[in-house]
Amino acid sequence: MPKSPALTVVSVGPRCSIDVPSARAAALSAYLRRHGITSDPPEPSSSGLENIVLHRGADVTKVKALLDAWTRSLAKET
Repeated sequence: MPKSPALTVVSVGPRCSIDVPSARAAALSAYLRRHGITSDPPEPSSSGLENIVLHRGADVTKVKALLDAWTRSLAKET
């Protein structure tokens, strides 16, 4: 199984988003909500990645820390 690319927050103008593998998008979206980060529902694409658009005002530093913690927790499961 190939390793997934690192999850990063991408900023385009005032909007921020995260590209995440489709199989993990719903779980990541729910994880972010549980930690106070609001976003639009994941947007599917044909590339196997979904895009989670964070709502304006999201604390990008907090989101990055949450992504790191979530990625570490997934690594422990495998």
